[in-house]
Amino acid sequence: MVTSIMKMLPNDTEFTDLEKRAHLDLAKRARGGTIIYLAIWLISAIWVGMVQTSPVFFFVNTFFFLVAAAMRIVHYRRLTLHPDMNTKGMYDWLVVVLMFSGFHWGALSAWVIFSGSYPELYYPYMVILAAFGTGGTTALSISRAVSLFYPLFIFVPSLILLGVTGGKENMLMLMCTTFALLYVLGASRLSRDDYWSAIASQKVAEDQASVMEKLSITDQLTRLNNRMYFENRFIEEWDRCGRMNVPIAIFMIDLDHFKVINDTYGHAAGDECLVKVAAALRGEMKRTIDTVVRYGGEEFIVMIAVTDVNALPAMAQRLVNAVAGVSMCRGNQQVSVSCSVGLASTIPSRGADKDKLLRAADKALYQAKDGGRNRYCIYGEPSTETVLKEIKPRKTKDGRATLSGTEMTFA
Repeated sequence: MVTSIMKMLPNDTEFTDLEKRAHLDLAKRARGGTIIYLAIWLISAIWVGMVQTSPVFFFVNTFFFLVAAAMRIVHYRRLTLHPDMNTKGMYDWLVVVLMFSGFHWGALSAWVIFSGSYPELYYPYMVILAAFGTGGTTALSISRAVSLFYPLFIFVPSLILLGVTGGKENMLMLMCTTFALLYVLGASRLSRDDYWSAIASQKVAEDQASVMEKLSITDQLTRLNNRMYFENRFIEEWDRCGRMNVPIAIFMIDLDHFKVINDTYGHAAGDECLVKVAAALRGEMKRTIDTVVRYGGEEFIVMIAVTDVNALPAMAQRLVNAVAGVSMCRGNQQVSVSCSVGLASTIPSRGADKDKLLRAADKALYQAKDGGRNRYCIYGEPSTETVLKEIKPRKTKDGRATLSGTEMTFA
């Protein structure tokens, strides 16, 4: 029988999301049995004076009830306080404890009912046995193993004793209890099927909602997040940097002469350019918390939390170089790609207008455009009147324009 039970447990070493949800639901439903078995046992046993008449029997069974209750409490606390422990092993633990509780109560009830030592408990325990068998099975039917073996463990010991004892009344009870058991097994199967169908449908709906949400915040061409995503992420990052008292930096990036690429080579070339630029910018992001989005058209934004303000100019230069390094050809002709970058940073403060930072980066971007493109410019802190310093390009050995080091100036 143990082998049959184990075959009904999840046999996959990887616990699926649905199985984890079912495990948690089963643990919540099983909480009622943590105390009820022990409470009914103690009330009934003390009521008939079992402590005096059968002390060994009383204390041994009380010990079993206490152990089962303790195991349930430990399981539930570990599962709810440490979600990472929602594993197949923990699920098996709960199933075994539930099986033990069902078998213990079934065997105990059969002895109390048919031993004749406590006739005053005959009918109360028959009622309690039926209540535990039907109510417990229905509540715990999430698990296929529990829904099948729990009612068997509850009823079968009494069924065996009814058949062994014989007698007209006992045989009538045997038949009625057998039909009741079959009904409980059928009802538990329907309850289990309804539960799994419901959570499967809920999971499908949640997955579809997640896909739709992701689509709504993802630019379909570049696969970067879009402006809607950025606006929400900007609020979160602004608040986080404010709490940590660290600077937040915005790089506003706009492709140079992008309309010329579209007009000269067609929109397919323009789309290819945007995709390659997006990949180049994404490649410069070394941390998962860094954000790069397509802000609109040929405009992109990079947002980072700053650990070293002095490293921002180098970061801006890397972005300029990354875009300039994009390789595009049409026929035998190399298509030149470049961008202008506006940089602004500040430490968020309580009540400050975060949109000023965007406007500052935008102003720096247009200053870079006015200065000749293919370069970056830095804007100072947006909460004060700021001096904007253009970064003058210098020529390298290969003739490309690069930018000299800078520092942000506050006025």
